[in-house]
Amino acid sequence: AGEAEKHDVPTLFKHFVTTLQSEVFQAADDSTQMEMLFRKTLLHATCGKQCSLNLLPIWMYGTVEFRGMTATLNEEVAVAWSHFCVSFVEVFQDTVHTERFLSPSWESGLRYLQEAQEKATVRALLAVMKETMDSKNVWLLLAQSCAPK
Repeated sequence: AGEAEKHDVPTLFKHFVTTLQSEVFQAADDSTQMEMLFRKTLLHATCGKQCSLNLLPIWMYGTVEFRGMTATLNEEVAVAWSHFCVSFVEVFQDTVHTERFLSPSWESGLRYLQEAQEKATVRALLAVMKETMDSKNVWLLLAQSCAPK
C-alpha cells in the first residue's frame, strides 16, 4: 500500500463493523471469523506495525502489541505500562464499552468514535479502568503522561 493508505483507520473500522454485522461472519466457525476479521493484507495496508495498537501479532502469537509507551529506564513505569496494557484488554473485552461504536451504520459508529477520541482524556480512561489497575500504577502513568491532576 502507498503511504496515503497507511494508517487508514476509517477503512479498517468500516471493515471491522461491516464484517461483525454480516450474516456470513455470524455463521462462520472461530477460525474463519478470525480470517475474515483480521485479514493480513488489510492489516498491513491500513495499520501495520507503526500504529500504537499493532494487530499483526494476532497471526503469529494470538495477541496484540501496544506500541504507545515511550522509552524508559524506570522499572516502575515499565511495570505500570505492562499492567495498563493487560488491564486495557481485560476492561475493553466487555462489549458494554464497544457496542455504541457498532451503530446501525459504520459511518455513524466512526463519527461516534471520532467524537469520543476528541473528548478523551488519560484521566477519564484510567477512571474506567480503576477496578483493574492498582492506584500506584494509575498515578505513575498520570505523572508520566503529564495529564492535568
